[in-house]
Amino acid sequence: MMVTPPKIPYPGDEAFAAFLEKYDCPMTLQSVKFRMWGQITTIALGVSPIQEIKSMWDDEFPEFEGEDAPNDFLGMIMSLWNTLAQMNMEGKRLNLSQRTGLGDIEGLKQMVERRLDELDDGFLCGFVADMRGFDAGDLAVDKALSKISDMIEELEFIEEELEETPALYDKMRTRFVRLDGKAQQRLDAVVKAANVARGVSARTAGIH
Repeated sequence: MMVTPPKIPYPGDEAFAAFLEKYDCPMTLQSVKFRMWGQITTIALGVSPIQEIKSMWDDEFPEFEGEDAPNDFLGMIMSLWNTLAQMNMEGKRLNLSQRTGLGDIEGLKQMVERRLDELDDGFLCGFVADMRGFDAGDLAVDKALSKISDMIEELEFIEEELEETPALYDKMRTRFVRLDGKAQQRLDAVVKAANVARGVSARTAGIH
């Protein structure tokens, strides 16, 4: 699809969420943000931006109505992409969603699922570009990625335990809170290491 998207400012989260809904995107806004965040900060070679955008729609572009629709679609996508890229260049972090709703087991399940969407289906999937056996080739990046991967595995364990043994709610809640307290720090560590490896500005390398 060869189009020249118009350069438009990011219209805000509410408008972008409506855009995703209009085009039946299977991912939430927060997951899309973190998928892009991974794609923007990755050190993977040979990543196709168009292919990565398609990945948010299960590897197929949505159906367009009208001659200008493809341009408008990519223009909207790039408004968020450019905003996030600028944040990274300025050394700003992309914040994970706030930890809420842990007062009952259903709320905890939803929170665990949301964090997995952000870290696994969002950031990690974007960062490794769906490459099996991804090797960053950089010790600091590999180490930081390993910690994120370990966290994802533990979140998946908590998710499974809550489904199979609801009586473990209190124990799993405590475990999740302890684990989640490290999530933002571990995410930022991957971005920092990748930016250093890619030679991004000193301000970006100073993410903390």
